[in-house]
Amino acid sequence: MLAGVLSRGGLDAARMKGDLAERFRRAFEEVEARRAAGEIGFFALPRDEGLADRVHRAAAAVFDGCDALVVVGIGGSALGARALRDALLPPAWNELDPHERGGRPRLHVLDNPDPRTVSALMARLD
Repeated sequence: MLAGVLSRGGLDAARMKGDLAERFRRAFEEVEARRAAGEIGFFALPRDEGLADRVHRAAAAVFDGCDALVVVGIGGSALGARALRDALLPPAWNELDPHERGGRPRLHVLDNPDPRTVSALMARLD
């Protein structure tokens, strides 16, 4: 994000040593305090094996016999689902047959839940 590293734009490195450095430090301390107080729980998620087991069991129950999963979100909700899909599933996942998908459902992410978009997808799903 620094000028000189980016091809254009960026922050002046001198500014990073001054007011922005102090603002970053205060923001970090605030997040750490909230984490320590238990207000922000997502930091512990990667190590919560019990939760992971419950999620896997719930997903298996939902996916049993399910051919398609539709996620409806706007902005970050849709982007997060798409990022996970693209990182964890092979390209053209929805085009694979059920055997190639290991029985797992197709994944559709609607980032614009307008009636026309939703209707077009629903018309293609059983």
